[in-house]
Amino acid sequence: RFLNYPKSRVTDFYVTTDKGYDGSYMQAMLFFEKERSIMPGSWFNGRIRFGNIPVGHSVYLVCTTVRDGKVMSSLQRLRVEKGSQPRIEFTETTPDKFRAQLTSFGDVK
Repeated sequence: RFLNYPKSRVTDFYVTTDKGYDGSYMQAMLFFEKERSIMPGSWFNGRIRFGNIPVGHSVYLVCTTVRDGKVMSSLQRLRVEKGSQPRIEFTETTPDKFRAQLTSFGDVK
């Protein structure tokens, strides 16, 4: 979607986690408000990478993982800036709590 943006207006956007999450199963996605689209992230050198993201865009970072047998989730609103590496803030969750968090994006069944 962002391939037509000039290189000066996009960046590889990284988010970091606390120690103990590196290499664990994690699902991370960026929700773009303006474009109403979603992009998955992937592990890259101990961080989660989202490639070629427009600088200055407001996004929601949604992550789920398991730690010590407990489901953890994070939903954070961020602004994409070159060189910034926000830290994911996880909290223990249940399916009902996670569903309630996701209602900010509309009707979730």
